[in-house]
Amino acid sequence: MTAPVLSLVGVSITLGGRQIVHGVDLSVGSGEFVGIVGPNGAGKTTLLNAIVGTVPFAGEVALTGRGVTTMTRGERARSVALVPQRPVVPPGMTVADYVLLGRTPHLGLLAGETRRDIEAARTSLVSLEVEGLSGRDLASLSGGEFQRVVLARSLAQGAPLLLLDEPTSALDVGHSQRVLGLVDAMRRSCGLTVVAAIHDLTLAAQFCDRLVMMSGGRVVSEGKPVTVLTESSIRAHYGATVRVLDDGDGRVVVIPSRSDPDTAVHRPDLMRELR
Repeated sequence: MTAPVLSLVGVSITLGGRQIVHGVDLSVGSGEFVGIVGPNGAGKTTLLNAIVGTVPFAGEVALTGRGVTTMTRGERARSVALVPQRPVVPPGMTVADYVLLGRTPHLGLLAGETRRDIEAARTSLVSLEVEGLSGRDLASLSGGEFQRVVLARSLAQGAPLLLLDEPTSALDVGHSQRVLGLVDAMRRSCGLTVVAAIHDLTLAAQFCDRLVMMSGGRVVSEGKPVTVLTESSIRAHYGATVRVLDDGDGRVVVIPSRSDPDTAVHRPDLMRELR
């Protein structure tokens, strides 16, 4: 039996004396697109950082059967790529050079980029529709442009597992759809495995094969989007009133709705306090 691309067993994470993640188990097979959803502070970003080895954890994290703590930094970088929420921006660097940095894990000691590395970077720029920005300074980009360039760098890395941390947070609805659509197309054509923390529940339901809902650092639900994204679960863990509808193609759409009349904002005692 082939080992899963990603396996987490009993992963717990404590930072600054506070436990952020509690005993998470997760297995992701080759070619899956798994979304991690949950309210702010649920531990989604921290969990992704543990997978790439940038925060300490208890339990086991394995990439294709091999524990990440036994891997060198270069081996991890060739196995998994992370698109973070807040990437470091090197000063005075062009888009083309920044994307080419994604090829660093494949270079030998003191070796320069090969034609293959340059072509991989160019292909990722074309795929994310940012080839026209190649000569621009990173500092001159809009938030949406920069987010697509960061994703292009991660795709150029050529790792079989791609982690996305809120990949559409700086994008409008059109670019959000196109970026996730491109990631999904590359997953299908190249056998890429994707795990993404996604804030937009409708986008998560539209693109992910499976969702994992986290709340309070724990996995509270896992399965197909239609089983995870229910009005009751979103109310319980997000404190939000929504309607969950079928889009007609077997996927769900999450629509925020106004709170019920008996919620806190309509309490006379609270209204007196606000005055």
